[in-house]
Amino acid sequence: MTPNPPDPIADYLHRLARRVRGRVGGERLLDEIGDHLDDTRAELVAQGLGPHEAAAAAVTRLGAAGAVARALPATHHRMIGASKQVGLALAAIGAAGLLAVASAGGAPWVALLQVTGGFVGVTLLEWLRRSGAPSSPAGRTATIVFVGLAAVTAVAAVTLGAAGQSQLWPAAVWTATAFAGVAAYQAIRAPWSRYAGQSPAFDHGG
Repeated sequence: MTPNPPDPIADYLHRLARRVRGRVGGERLLDEIGDHLDDTRAELVAQGLGPHEAAAAAVTRLGAAGAVARALPATHHRMIGASKQVGLALAAIGAAGLLAVASAGGAPWVALLQVTGGFVGVTLLEWLRRSGAPSSPAGRTATIVFVGLAAVTAVAAVTLGAAGQSQLWPAAVWTATAFAGVAAYQAIRAPWSRYAGQSPAFDHGG
């Protein structure tokens, strides 16, 4: 017995749902697009097409899922991306605190504050992951932000060292190092994120 072919409309809505997850108006858009496709299929069936052919034609008429998804406002998506960058920055500060403790340099209370901030950052990132927030690809802006943070903390480290602040200097050095590491990660990850977003293997047909 030949298995039934997949429903083009269900497949299209599944691909669209992946693209609009976490976006403002995403659920409403899915409902409206689903109703529109069902209506178009019914009209085409009434004109003599079979159900599967009518569904495929309805999807073709509507256009690629990516183009439809881009019509949604990206404000919420940007807020999620900014929240992830804040969480990543706090996690980097926490890592710097752990490195300062491991190197036995600096004031313990400063390292404790850094580790506490890192815990908050990791908690934020985990909460975003568990809430199903869409992944935010690395970009030039994120890289520039962390390069800037690394530069500012490096200047602070030099200033503190010149001022003889031996308790604060290690924390600034390790924080600058952590920010530079995140910036390098973002810069390396960005080309791969763009490639993955354009690869047909990630979104068949739209």
